Amino acid sequence: MKATFLLGSLHLLFATCSGAPAPSIEAEGQLKEAAKLLAEDDPDGALAITDKLRKAYPNWAAAFVLAGDGNLKLSKIERRGLNAQAVLADAESNFLTATDIEPENASAWRGVAEARYQLADFDGARQAAGKALELTSKNGEPGAAVTGPAALAGARACQQQFVTLRQAELNDGTPDARGIVPIEEKTAAKAQEALSLFAICQRTLPADGYRGAALVYQWLGANDEAVRELERGVVAMPENADLHVAYQDFHMQIGQQRALAGAYTRLVRENPNQPLMLWFQGRALVIVADELRSRQNLQPAIEQYRKAAQCYRDYAQKSPGHRDAAGQWVAICELSIARAAADMGDTVSAADRMFAAVDASPMTLAYDGMEPQLRDSFGSHFAGVVFAIGKTLTASVDEKALEQTIAFYDRVIERCPGKFGFGPKNFSTFADTGSNRFTGIRFPANGVRRNCPGRAGSAAVDIGS
Repeated sequence: MKATFLLGSLHLLFATCSGAPAPSIEAEGQLKEAAKLLAEDDPDGALAITDKLRKAYPNWAAAFVLAGDGNLKLSKIERRGLNAQAVLADAESNFLTATDIEPENASAWRGVAEARYQLADFDGARQAAGKALELTSKNGEPGAAVTGPAALAGARACQQQFVTLRQAELNDGTPDARGIVPIEEKTAAKAQEALSLFAICQRTLPADGYRGAALVYQWLGANDEAVRELERGVVAMPENADLHVAYQDFHMQIGQQRALAGAYTRLVRENPNQPLMLWFQGRALVIVADELRSRQNLQPAIEQYRKAAQCYRDYAQKSPGHRDAAGQWVAICELSIARAAADMGDTVSAADRMFAAVDASPMTLAYDGMEPQLRDSFGSHFAGVVFAIGKTLTASVDEKALEQTIAFYDRVIERCPGKFGFGPKNFSTFADTGSNRFTGIRFPANGVRRNCPGRAGSAAVDIGS
């Protein structure tokens, strides 16, 4: 704190020098241009302008605030030779100069809080955030541009301090009879301070606010409250995808995939006019299906994939502008069903669902060389499912296996002409020796050749050779 005080004193001495000119109309225009460049993610261009303005008008707080914002944005750019910490120190210096010029400039104090948080000066960040919030309330300034970022910087600073305290307790404390290390009073107070600031964030930066509060609850060991906090965020901001993802990821983290699917069934029912709920209900069902499939519970997995595909179809009906994206997820679900069915030996259903994926999205057949552009969570893609079905068919001892194999590859050729190297192959050279060197289909060793009605003498792909 002493170093910060001395730095502020130097800024005050500089800022109160007399004789500084007032900004001209031209300078006002230049500052607006700098703000425009910063909004377009060009901090270098913005800082080139503010550097000149700060020198020409050393008592102009707005120029120093914008320069500080430029420094903050520049510090996030990965560039060879760029010292992010030095740039952040410049940001803090510019914001402090602005507070010296205008002690009640809430935007400047907001910037001090952001810079200090990123410099890991958590006490300083928390105090500057409190000053910014106090001024916005006192002066009635527009809240969103100041209140949200200031509260977020303060909340994250408190959160870091809380986590540090709690981690030390977990490392060195003695568990009680329930196996829980008690939380000390000062640690709980810091958690409450963070939660209070995150509650302010939730009004203007909802994703950060609800996610931050949930993380505090998680560190408190209150997973149920963390889930409720994230669900409150989803209900409050149903069109915020980041909140849905955080809600779902936390369920996965604590192993509550099935509870997640049940929660979305309820959320969709309670919010029928929110299409994005359907999208994320589909995602929740895919998560459950993937978990079942990973344990080889294939038939239950197939049922969940089917429900997920229907969610995406319903979403496409309500949000036609996103029909292509929804179609891709329908295709992923269908490919997942196809592969699971093939692994179960149900080649008929597998083929039907594989071609349903083609119908759902043209991306099913899109490949960059050998790399599929559409695959499921397990890496399954169209050509891979074709191979899996073909492998199951060619391993069959059923007397109709050859006819079924040829019929399957005929469908593939018909639907995907010229793709993946699939094409007719002459079967006239089959030797009546009990095996087929082209497809690997095993025949009884009785020398009987089986003809394929309508397509005798042709098949698709040389899998077994």
